[in-house]
Amino acid sequence: MIENIHIKNFRGIKDCFISDIKQINLFFGRNNCGKSSVLDALFLFSAANNPRYPLTINWSRNYLNRGPESLKMNFYRLNTDSNIVFNGKYGTNIRNVEIEYEETLSPVLTIPTNAGTSNVNDRIYSLNLNTEISSIEDNTPQKKEYHTSIRFEGEAKAKISDVDSSYKEELECVYITANEPYHNDVKLFATLLENKQENFVFDVLRKVEPNLKDIVSANGELLADIGMEKRIPIQLLGDGIRKLLSVILHIYGSKKKVLLIDEVDNGLHYSAMPTLWTAILEVAKITDTQIFVTTHNLDSIKGLANVLEEKGNEYQEMISAFKLIKRNTDELIALNYDYEKFDYSIKQEMEMR
Repeated sequence: MIENIHIKNFRGIKDCFISDIKQINLFFGRNNCGKSSVLDALFLFSAANNPRYPLTINWSRNYLNRGPESLKMNFYRLNTDSNIVFNGKYGTNIRNVEIEYEETLSPVLTIPTNAGTSNVNDRIYSLNLNTEISSIEDNTPQKKEYHTSIRFEGEAKAKISDVDSSYKEELECVYITANEPYHNDVKLFATLLENKQENFVFDVLRKVEPNLKDIVSANGELLADIGMEKRIPIQLLGDGIRKLLSVILHIYGSKKKVLLIDEVDNGLHYSAMPTLWTAILEVAKITDTQIFVTTHNLDSIKGLANVLEEKGNEYQEMISAFKLIKRNTDELIALNYDYEKFDYSIKQEMEMR
């Protein structure tokens, strides 16, 4: 599991260090303080073998540009003179990821087909991912380096230089973005049925929809039986139950992996918050999944505090909560709340957002 991460020169974050990371990690704070960017950074930190992700990670924000100008978008203040850096520890490994922008002249002379123009793009635009992984297993330091890149030559399509085929990612990560939370649910539900794990999920969902009898997959969609003449598409039951189902499915589908969930409580009524957090804690414990979530919902934060008080020490030790505060210098401060601080702040009605 990830234990800490240092983020530098990424989007609106000039510098941010987050330590005391545990199995379940909650990021909260004011709007636009950088919560989603921290999740994006964690994803890129865990996906250092794929140079496509620094581009595709912006697609969930509806920025779909795939041209060379998109290579600069993740750099702090669009300043490509300073590399993006992610450094962190997980298990017995320390990983350092640097993302470097490079712009050079093409060695190939391009002759314009139109003699009346001199506007020819003969530059090469590259995004290089350089990863160094240091292992201290068995007290024997080992260091490995990996290099990948994505390159545009003029206006041509991107060329990918992938990591060596011998590379095996030890830090697998799944990301549920706020704009695309349900795209993989049908496939994950099929796996759930194969493993006979659906009854627990149905029991959780019945706390939100008491009439639910079961859910089946048919023709590429999930259909719910709530006692009507026919099963109905799950989305007709509302965003709340659909979001709750999606979160549970993704935790089951991320066994021994890292799961990132942006706006974990989006669409849920405040009364369902304890149900959500109980499910997250219990399923994460079963699957040994490390989870990072964001929220700006005070009802969600209070719901978590109530569940932890009820569950006791075993679950309280699984949680770290971080209030993200952005300074005028664009340094992002992550104030860590263990359970005692977290519970005290809620009960004293301190500012938690």
